[in-house]
Amino acid sequence: MSKKLAVSPVAIVMSIGFGSGSTLIEQDEARELGRMLADTAQRLGVHAAFPLADYDSIVGRNIGSHLAVKEMVAFLRDPSDQPRLLEFVLTMTGEMSPRTPTPWSRGVTFHHPHPPPCDRK
Repeated sequence: MSKKLAVSPVAIVMSIGFGSGSTLIEQDEARELGRMLADTAQRLGVHAAFPLADYDSIVGRNIGSHLAVKEMVAFLRDPSDQPRLLEFVLTMTGEMSPRTPTPWSRGVTFHHPHPPPCDRK
């Protein structure tokens, strides 16, 4: 986080993973790390959000740089095809504005196997 703070950002948004695909296995560990990072950023006057992400399964469908890029292009063409990834993207981008609270703010878990459909008007 020090490299991010070194460029004087207005806000920082980073997901904190937990589960079998992360170095933090327990959700409580990830939540505590998020709180510590948020406290540090707040003391430095930077809005920060650290939504938790369940890494017991991948967010998208592919792993690896080339496949991930292909998946992102397909996702940008039709985000409704991957509701879990869409929810994650909306959560992270919603956190980018200090005036845009989301239900996942401040260490609440991102893990919804069947999120509600997104109204794309």
